[in-house]
Amino acid sequence: MKKKKENENRCDKKIKIQVFKWEYIFNIVSIILVIVLAIYFGGRSFYYYSKQNVVIKKEEETLKAAILKNNKITTEKNGLHQEKDGYQFKGMVDNNYVYFGNRLYRIMKIYADNSIKIVSNTNEGILNWGAEGEYETSNLNYWLNKNETENTGVYQKTIPGDIALLTETKWCEGVLNEKEVKCQNEKKSYFSPLSLKDYVDSLGKNSYLYNKQSSWLLGKNEEENHLYIAEDGTVSEAVEEGGYGVRVVMTLKKNIKVTGGSGTLADPYIINQEGHDTNINKYVKLGNDIYKVYEEKENIVRLSLNDYVKVGDNIEMRAFGNKNALYSPLNRYNIAYYLNRNYFNTLPYNTILSECSFPIMTVTEGAYLNQYNDMITNKVGLLNLYDYNNNETLTDFYLMNNTDSSMAWVYNKNGILEEEKVTEKKNIVPTVCLDKNLIKSGDGTLNVPYVVE
Repeated sequence: MKKKKENENRCDKKIKIQVFKWEYIFNIVSIILVIVLAIYFGGRSFYYYSKQNVVIKKEEETLKAAILKNNKITTEKNGLHQEKDGYQFKGMVDNNYVYFGNRLYRIMKIYADNSIKIVSNTNEGILNWGAEGEYETSNLNYWLNKNETENTGVYQKTIPGDIALLTETKWCEGVLNEKEVKCQNEKKSYFSPLSLKDYVDSLGKNSYLYNKQSSWLLGKNEEENHLYIAEDGTVSEAVEEGGYGVRVVMTLKKNIKVTGGSGTLADPYIINQEGHDTNINKYVKLGNDIYKVYEEKENIVRLSLNDYVKVGDNIEMRAFGNKNALYSPLNRYNIAYYLNRNYFNTLPYNTILSECSFPIMTVTEGAYLNQYNDMITNKVGLLNLYDYNNNETLTDFYLMNNTDSSMAWVYNKNGILEEEKVTEKKNIVPTVCLDKNLIKSGDGTLNVPYVVE
């Protein structure tokens, strides 16, 4: 009996040991399983959290995100409005400035696909429309956009990464009917003038688009006449063959990134141009003179003086000529003679200047491409009527005109081309060419201009 009891105790003990052993194993396995599951699901959570943060960070670097962060959506007159196809600035706005291609633009619209329409803050040139009635065959379109024809796209050539950073902009020659713009036959191109529809939709003269400059509007009145914005902000009928400023519209690709800025004039959004740089609008110091780059081709930059010609502290004003507006270096009474002899010989840096070719053919029937049929080579010239020029400080100076008339075109910073008798004395803004390999230091800003050493 005693032996039987001992056997039973021994068996119970064995069972308890086995149960304990299996419980131990189960607990160990459970702990391992919990750790594995924790690592697995924790890792996945961390992965997706990190991925989400990367997306958020990427979104925060876009121009759209910066705009929405700095603006509340409004239904009032002034501010950022939400539309069916995105967002649009309307009325008096002071925080929609963006810096791109070394110049200032204003943000007009954010499309649903996150591409963003912008317009130059000021005129980028002053042009006549030309003989052709439709925009697609006008001087404006040929000057803005490159096509298979040589010398087209003067403006497009000033934009770095034009294809890489931009998408085509929709436009139409809308017709103004009372306060409504009827827009049909919408078309696309990389660049266009400010449109009548955009001006009206943004509240016209009561908006940020009013800058006290005269400029072309892409649109017509009910009589099918071209329109422009007058200096007082009203929409007016353009004078046939008249010359007005061009405010350029383009569209940045979706999710374009910014490197900083808050959108104000003092602190504009800075577009990340992703290595697409340009010297256009950069400043170069030659001697004691400051020039501005207005064209860049291969190793040569064209420079316009960022001031008027002066003798001592006095502005030197001169007539264009004694007979006509032909740029004639051999005529001692002509502005070309003065610039390439008297003025050129006073420049302490004249030995490093390159020769430039200038178009001198008469512009027939208002078609600017005709001017390139004949060229002249000089060391010093003037800005041409169709050169890129957004200098807001200089005015009332002669352009290099190509006509045998006794009248010459004069540039007015307010956006109007004025005709003056060639015998009238005007300011002089000379242009020169320079091999950019001679530039050794500086960052091209007005405060720290490029320096030739």
